[in-house]
Amino acid sequence: MLETTVAGKVIRNDDRMLDLLNYAIGSIKCFTMTSRVVQEETVSNQVIPVLSMAIEKLLKSKYPANKKAMILVQITGVLRNLANVERSHYQISQHCVKQMCDIFFDNSFNTGKELMLNIARLLSKVSLDMACAE
Repeated sequence: MLETTVAGKVIRNDDRMLDLLNYAIGSIKCFTMTSRVVQEETVSNQVIPVLSMAIEKLLKSKYPANKKAMILVQITGVLRNLANVERSHYQISQHCVKQMCDIFFDNSFNTGKELMLNIARLLSKVSLDMACAE
């Protein structure tokens, strides 16, 4: 967490940390949006398991659901972009499909239309792969 010491007291600013995380993952989403080469390199560099770990940590955190959803929108956007690469389907099925289903059916997130749409689009893409569909 980002901390500042003022008058001998430590002040944590979790909002700054969440904003930083949101912008960092949002940047990854943007650069994986258009270039197939970038998408393939991103998959090759094992970004999907890292995003899965980020989801796991985020879901276990004590942050409010709306703050979690803000970051999950970015993460699911990256995953959706990477799902254009066929080699990603196995990684997504191994690391993210269960998490996506858990988020999709979690009442604290199901009012976020953009998050639900990203998850539906991601699952739609990877479900075309028979290994993932199983």
